[in-house]
Amino acid sequence: LCPILWLAVPAQAAPDSGTTAYDTFSKRFKEQEKTDPAAALAAARSFLQQTPGLHPSRGAALYVDMAALQSGPLKDTAGALATYDEGLAKYANSYYCRVLLVKKAQLLMGLGRGDEAEAVYKDWPKWVAGDSMMGGFLAPYYVQLLHQRGKDGPAQEALRGYLQAHPSEVERDASFTQLLVNELLAAGKTDEALGWAKQYFMVCPYREGDINKASQLLMRAWTAKYLSTAKVQELAAAQADPT
Repeated sequence: LCPILWLAVPAQAAPDSGTTAYDTFSKRFKEQEKTDPAAALAAARSFLQQTPGLHPSRGAALYVDMAALQSGPLKDTAGALATYDEGLAKYANSYYCRVLLVKKAQLLMGLGRGDEAEAVYKDWPKWVAGDSMMGGFLAPYYVQLLHQRGKDGPAQEALRGYLQAHPSEVERDASFTQLLVNELLAAGKTDEALGWAKQYFMVCPYREGDINKASQLLMRAWTAKYLSTAKVQELAAAQADPT
């Protein structure tokens, strides 16, 4: 359901003044966290203070590493949550805070604090106002969390609301429309699923890969609405029969 959570710096990212220092520190940190987590945590905090020009992607990743030490070997979940909040405050209005939001929500879910985990996703505009790409990244994680809590209806509403608020995303990226169509088909809402599939088919980019995705999505929705499983199997058998 969800994309891989990628913490690495994009290859095209411009170098910054903290790059070399970060690479050197990161190697030491990875070694130290295995033998002395508390010292590694202290070293990370010191490094952040001494490297104010650190790129947000690296800074956010380091906050995630620090929180992982606290929630893991140091057994300090309250400290880990505070570290996530510190990173979110530091990188507010940065696209890279997305990883902090996801990790914080995952920790809260692990602690059985589902309401707070949901609030993390509901409040994302507080951190990155009006950024549709941020919403697009978080939407699948939010839907996954809702499913874990048995909230299938709200999962559909979250995706539907996101696409309605950002109609350009229907054209830009098939993944969210596919998510919504799959959710609707699983709920037996074939009419609405077919409507969304048709919409993407009409506006998808004129590229072979996108056209193939749109065609497959439309066929799946159309089949679910108009053909029974038996009819589909009968048709497949007839197509495979060389006689």
